[in-house]
Amino acid sequence: MIYSGYQSFLDKVFSGLRDMGIDVSDMEIDHIAYQTASSLEYDELKPELLKDTTLIREVIVNGRRVGVFKFNTAITYNSQKVEAIELIEPSSKEEAFNLLLYSRANTTYTTLELQS
Repeated sequence: MIYSGYQSFLDKVFSGLRDMGIDVSDMEIDHIAYQTASSLEYDELKPELLKDTTLIREVIVNGRRVGVFKFNTAITYNSQKVEAIELIEPSSKEEAFNLLLYSRANTTYTTLELQS
């Protein structure tokens, strides 16, 4: 599940904030978010999320899908309940950049053209 490592991820986020001298101790976590690397990944992860969540709404924001899902059972982090997760589709520019990075990471230099 995409959120299975959320505890260690949030530990790193809050550690980084502390290291920068930013105090967020009086704030609550509203939700967590996951931006997919591609539209295909969004389509693959949405049904997986629906096993543990309910879709509250899915809207188009700046040309990309953003789904808000409510956990059937809230997840917790440091005694805070996190009720929702947001699944974000990348914009076409972000997707092209992600695909280029992926190709370079695998030492494959392929030119990809995306249709809008």
